[in-house]
Amino acid sequence: MPDSRSKFERLVDRFLGVPSYESDFTKFMKDYLAGHPEEIDSQKQGRAIWWDKRADERAPAPSMRHAPKAGGNEHVFAPIPAGGGAEYTFAPDDNAPPAVSEEDQLLKGP
Repeated sequence: MPDSRSKFERLVDRFLGVPSYESDFTKFMKDYLAGHPEEIDSQKQGRAIWWDKRADERAPAPSMRHAPKAGGNEHVFAPIPAGGGAEYTFAPDDNAPPAVSEEDQLLKGP
């Protein structure tokens, strides 16, 4: 029986001296396809049904008539102010306690 392994697998075996692993299922499929070449043709026909199409055989591109159009609903980002990062672009939190300045902290003391 001819060796069903790929050239790469045979090279690996030759250099490492250890045959590479091949599962029982892979061995079965290789033996089965070697004994039933009509299955390979059937696989190719099945693939051609769904995938192997020329441009004229494919479905036409869908109409863009109902595609969403831009018209003012886009979000407009506010520019970042000079000298500040993104944290300065947000409004103060409604639930935040009032800010205390350093002067008020110094007057209160520890």
